[in-house]
Amino acid sequence: MMSFGIYKRAGKRWAFAAWAALLVVAALLAPGCNGMGGEQVSIEQSPPAPGETGTPAGRPAPGEVMATVNGQPIHMDEFVEALIQADGLQTAQQFVALELVRQEAARADIAVGPAEVEAEADRALARLFEGVEELDQRERLLRQMLTRRHITSELWRRIMYRNALLRKLIERDVQVGEEELREEFGVRFGRQVEVRHIQTASLTQAQQLIREIAGGADFAELAATHSLSPTARDGGLLPPIGPGSERVPAAIRLVALAMSQPGEISNPVQVGTTFHILRLERIIEPEAVRFGDVRDSLAQEVRERKIADGQQALLARLVQAARRDRVIKYVHPTLRELVAERENQP
Repeated sequence: MMSFGIYKRAGKRWAFAAWAALLVVAALLAPGCNGMGGEQVSIEQSPPAPGETGTPAGRPAPGEVMATVNGQPIHMDEFVEALIQADGLQTAQQFVALELVRQEAARADIAVGPAEVEAEADRALARLFEGVEELDQRERLLRQMLTRRHITSELWRRIMYRNALLRKLIERDVQVGEEELREEFGVRFGRQVEVRHIQTASLTQAQQLIREIAGGADFAELAATHSLSPTARDGGLLPPIGPGSERVPAAIRLVALAMSQPGEISNPVQVGTTFHILRLERIIEPEAVRFGDVRDSLAQEVRERKIADGQQALLARLVQAARRDRVIKYVHPTLRELVAERENQP
């Protein structure tokens, strides 16, 4: 079992619609932590309080030796410098984002405790590994993800603390209207279609691919080879599309819903500067479900989705405002250089 100290409630399960959460990953990109007050980051450990002095545990003292080889020392400052060069800027930005959120929460007189951080971690696991019911398997997948992204368990805990603060800052203003629920019901239980698509850079290329499809070429193979969309890895397969699928461009949604025969190929559909070819895979007929029977569960899911979107939006606003007002100042010279290099990149 992981020693994160935030996964005790194995019996609690969350079911969400298939929407990308990334708040955890997209913004791990996002959630130092200098001055956290007495609030806890996790059940196991709290960040340092304001005004603490001395060398915090784990931070090298001047001249401290990391190891010796045949009596020759390797100093901690050299070791830390190498770590900063490797992944230091990404980690530093996470700490900066967390401090921005902590300060915003302090202004609003908002704090979170261990149970709220743990609940946020539960929701994150459910979003990241939807469909995986076993807690041990979720934790194993989380370990693998954190390792791939060079994120420590302590940084994960801090991100969960940050997300819990963000949730508390916005959730009281999140409302779900009846019209939204009706729309969600139509998306979830109304007629939907499943299509594959190929995204091309030009009309000429789209027309050429349509000719190849008419000649017997496999659509999924062409998508995997030629499509500009990330869905190319899945043969161009899109999630089911319904009348309320707002995350699908309107032009694609209208053409997809107008198709009636599996195997049907659309004419090129222009979206912005690119062109899409659609192939109807199947029609998903409406389910025999009454709105009143699922209204409460839909309300919970829609609210949770709006909270996740709001968390990302608030974090983005705080970071953008801090950059605009130039209130973020990196003191470590290597970090300053890395920031300057990134800002000078085209």
